[in-house]
Amino acid sequence: MADKSPQQQVQELKDLVVSYAKQETVDPIKNIGRYIGWALAGALAFGVGMTFLAVGALRMLQTTLPELLDGQGKSSWFPYLAVLLLLGSALGLVAMKLTKSKADTSKEVR
Repeated sequence: MADKSPQQQVQELKDLVVSYAKQETVDPIKNIGRYIGWALAGALAFGVGMTFLAVGALRMLQTTLPELLDGQGKSSWFPYLAVLLLLGSALGLVAMKLTKSKADTSKEVR
């Protein structure tokens, strides 16, 4: 069995380093891209859904509450406040879930 020439060894080393660099950098970036795509799609769907829910709740409150509160429509600001509080509580729940999941992942032992 003949030994390889220095040029062949250098070429093999170069190929090995290039394939290792691709394995450790390019492939994980491609996988992360897939997760980012799904996350963006989910965030967009969640945002559109919350917008529709907020507008629907606002319209429902605007049509039913004026008669219940004072009958004259002077409390027209109340539906906006109620929807604002609803959206704020939804935002708080999402923030609480995000901070909880970050705390859980930091406790994992690798």
